[in-house]
Amino acid sequence: MQIKYSVIIPIYNAEKTLKRCLDSLIRQKRQDAELILINDGSSDGSSKIIEEYKDRFGNIVSIEQENSGVSIARNTGLDAANGTYILFVDSDDYVSENYFETIDEAGNEEDSDLIVFANSKNSGKTEDLGGLYKRIMNCSSNLDKMKLLITSRLIFEPSFKRFKREKIESKKLRFIEHMQIGEDFNFCLAYMIDCRTISAKNKVIYYFDTSGNNSLSRKYRPNIDDELLWQFREIFATIDACGLAMRERNEIKKIAGYFTQRSVFTCITETFKTGQSQYWKNRSYYKEICRKFGDAYFQYTGYYSIIHFVLSFLIRHKLVMPLYGLAKIVKGRQFRRYA
Repeated sequence: MQIKYSVIIPIYNAEKTLKRCLDSLIRQKRQDAELILINDGSSDGSSKIIEEYKDRFGNIVSIEQENSGVSIARNTGLDAANGTYILFVDSDDYVSENYFETIDEAGNEEDSDLIVFANSKNSGKTEDLGGLYKRIMNCSSNLDKMKLLITSRLIFEPSFKRFKREKIESKKLRFIEHMQIGEDFNFCLAYMIDCRTISAKNKVIYYFDTSGNNSLSRKYRPNIDDELLWQFREIFATIDACGLAMRERNEIKKIAGYFTQRSVFTCITETFKTGQSQYWKNRSYYKEICRKFGDAYFQYTGYYSIIHFVLSFLIRHKLVMPLYGLAKIVKGRQFRRYA
């Protein structure tokens, strides 16, 4: 049977959520969908669950590897995939009851290179993004669609999207190995900016589980500035290497530059987790952050907005007091938690 969908699922110590994830896919009884499970060196009961499901269901492919991180796990899945289309699901999340049917219908309407669907988080909050999806589909150009997908952050992760495997392989796209922050965004951006057709469907097919306590946002990351700089330098390199016209590349670079400089707030608030969030104790570090993120390389394409201009001015002149104050306001909840 021709495999239509390859669903790539990296797994690391997911024994508490893995069955829910797999059941949400298997109960839809799609023999034309292969589930590629990459066990990334789990030390809990995940291996036992994988073997159990592999013995019961013929469309499951299991791959064992030493713990190498989610990027390498996904790349292993891409190397093993046989489907016409690629889907990504994380082992702590799950999909809608009509997951494949909804993707089928969207593809039958328009077999776009990239199809972006809606998602939901189980945090009790539901965002109504109908207007955003309508704006995306009403865009007159692919460039405008790309800009909206970036500014809305919908393109930041590979889940709730349908990719064409042929396109991934023709561009030799893979996730950047060992990158801790931004590997998802880089992959999705590299794929998107080479697409001729893009569709957006305001239909929820994917559910994020945000109840875990191991989120990176809760852990102190001492090298977060270097990780973020690596992420954005790769993103700018990806934009430079794409086939878009210079004007189009610069339009996307403006947005990327804005997100780059917003990362200063992320670095500042990271110090709140150390119990040393006082301004004077970290002032020299904040100035160093401004020096790094004030690199002209991230600015030469111009400014995305007035806010971008003001932020760039503060960073370029190392005005760390107002940046620190803004970080406390923007990240106030986290500040009260860690201070």
